[in-house]
Order: sequence, then C-alpha cells, then structure tokens
Amino acid sequence: MKYIIVFLVLVTSVMSCHDDNSNENMFNSFKKKQKIDISLSTAVFTTKNVMKENLLITRVYHDYDSSWQFFDEMSTNSNENIMVVGLGQILKSDTTIKDVLNIPAGYFASRKSKVDKWDIIKLKREEE
Repeated sequence: MKYIIVFLVLVTSVMSCHDDNSNENMFNSFKKKQKIDISLSTAVFTTKNVMKENLLITRVYHDYDSSWQFFDEMSTNSNENIMVVGLGQILKSDTTIKDVLNIPAGYFASRKSKVDKWDIIKLKREEE
C-alpha cells in the first residue's frame, strides 16, 4: 500500500521546473561533460524542510530503482514530510547538488555543511 501511495503522489504531484534558457543550457552542458542521463524535470523526493524552510541538503540517495532522494539533516523518511518536486527545483535551492548527480544507482552521498566534500558510499540492498 505504501508503494501505491508513493507512486500516486509521484504521478500526481510532480511540479514543473521553470528555469530560464541559460540555466537549462548550462545544465545540459554539465550533463554532457559528466555523462549523466537526467533531466531538470526528473521527479525526485525531498522534504518540506528543504523546500519550505530552506534547510541544507545533507543526504542524497540514488536508489537501486534509479529514484533520487534529497534530505536535510533533521528529516526522517516519514510520509508527512516528503514532497515530490522536479530536480530543477532542487538545483535552484542548492547548486552544489550537481556535484553528486553522477553517483550511480545504489549509492548514497552525505556531508555536514555546504562547503564540505561529499562522502559517497554504496547502499546495502534491502531484501525484497
């Protein structure tokens, strides 16, 4: 049931990204250079704290199913706090996120502050 709710939220709640052409061109150049296949309109999970309170993203998950999650230090993975937004909205709030968009599926990145280097580790696979 949880996955059905998440899927419905994902399908119905994706917000479009309204970046100007220069930002989109810059992002496209970055994608080619980094050889990543992702769009500014890619639906990603984040928290209300990140989007509404402007808390710093300190944890980034690129799950085995290729989904992305961007969390602040305080938030837990509770349904009440989760939002689905376009990747472009995440990049508007913090351009340093582009530094971890090249991590492969199944990896996790974390940092303590915006100036810290990202620590990247492999996620453990959950039993299905």
